[in-house]
Amino acid sequence: TEQLSKYNLIPEDWGGDTIFVKISAKFGKNLDELLDMILLQAEMMELKANPKQHGAGSVVEASLSRGRGPVATLLVQQGTLHVGDPIVVGNTFGRVRTMNNENGKAINAATPSTPVEITGLNDVPQAGDRFLGYDDEKTARAVGEERAKRALSAERAKTSHVTLDNLFATMKKGKMKTLPLIIKADVQGSV
Repeated sequence: TEQLSKYNLIPEDWGGDTIFVKISAKFGKNLDELLDMILLQAEMMELKANPKQHGAGSVVEASLSRGRGPVATLLVQQGTLHVGDPIVVGNTFGRVRTMNNENGKAINAATPSTPVEITGLNDVPQAGDRFLGYDDEKTARAVGEERAKRALSAERAKTSHVTLDNLFATMKKGKMKTLPLIIKADVQGSV
C-alpha cells in the first residue's frame, strides 16, 4: 500500500479516496464486492458513453470462417454500431453485413458495452485492434487501405535482408546501388 501511495493511490482507511478490495481470483473471494465497487466508482465519476455517435471499440477476437469469410467479435465501447454501417477495423475495412449478440441472435444495433460478432470485413483483423464506424463506405475504404499500406510499409522496413518482393522497392529508394549475386546453373543456357 505504501508503494501505491507514491502514485497518489491512497486507500480510504488512510484518509484517501481510492477504494481497495482484497480479492482472490483463485478462491473467488470478494469478486462480487469488486464489481460493486467498480460500478459505484463509475457512478460517482459519472462515466457515461455517448450512444448517439458512430460505433467505436475494440476487437476481442477474429477468425476466418469458411462459409462467412472474416468474422470479428467486437466490444462496442462508444456510440452505436448498426448493420450496414461502413467500418474500419485496424487495417481492415468493410460494411457490417451481419451482427449477432453473445447468444448468436441476429441484432440490428449494438449500443455501448455490447459484445457482437460481425461479418463483412475485407480481411481478418487482429485481436486488440480498434474499430470505428464511418458515414460512408468510400471514406472507410480509403482509411482502411491507407492503414493497410502503412502497415505493409512498416513490415517491409523491418525486413533487413533483400527478398524478391522488396528488391525493386529498395532499389527505387536508392538504398541499394548494386546487388551481389552468385548464380549457379547446370549449363550455360540456364544462366
